[in-house]
Amino acid sequence: IETLSSQRDADASHALDALGSAAGVLSKLGYFDDAARLFARGDALAARDLSTAARENYWRQRAWVALRASDANGAAAAIARSLAAQTESPAEFTALRRAEAHALAAEIALAAGDAPTARAELALAAPVLLAEYPAAHAQRTAFDVLQARSRLLDGDATGALALAQASVALLGNADDAAKDRLQAQYVIARSAAMLGRCDDARAALALAQSERDALNPLLPRERAAFDAASAGVDGACGR
Repeated sequence: IETLSSQRDADASHALDALGSAAGVLSKLGYFDDAARLFARGDALAARDLSTAARENYWRQRAWVALRASDANGAAAAIARSLAAQTESPAEFTALRRAEAHALAAEIALAAGDAPTARAELALAAPVLLAEYPAAHAQRTAFDVLQARSRLLDGDATGALALAQASVALLGNADDAAKDRLQAQYVIARSAAMLGRCDDARAALALAQSERDALNPLLPRERAAFDAASAGVDGACGR
């Protein structure tokens, strides 16, 4: 991929896609330094006059990698550039593609504790995602987890708890749902603690910790989410 990106006769848009996709895969495996090396090449390509779709996808991948690395500022800057590319040429992107970008922007805002931005981005994503995916679909449930996190950040512990509990039941035990299931358990723990249900809060947190510890690799994003949930429970219920 690095060789492709350095060839003078290579299609720059295809090279940028390859670099972004490869960096994204590396970040899922915890190889953030290797991903950064690819992005160093990609940034030079992204500055050129490339297709809007290639630039949008590249910056979206950068946003995902920064989110996995628990780099809230980097993720916010990258998703802003992805959304800007969509605004520049809206006809090049499907409604679903745009909604997915807004959902990612909401997730980044949630990680940063930015309730107004999260709420606004979820509102932009919701009409398309709720129409695209039926109830109990994995993507629909993942979006419900985001909405539960947003309700919690807004202080609606009762609504957050109900939505997170329903999401956990729908997600089941599938391995590919582990990260969404963890986020839902964190919402359950924190919202239960806010409601004074400390035994339920600690039980949810213990379940989440057991599942979190089984993740390989355990990325900074998962560490940060657990630490925040643990601090929330401790703050409301004591150690």
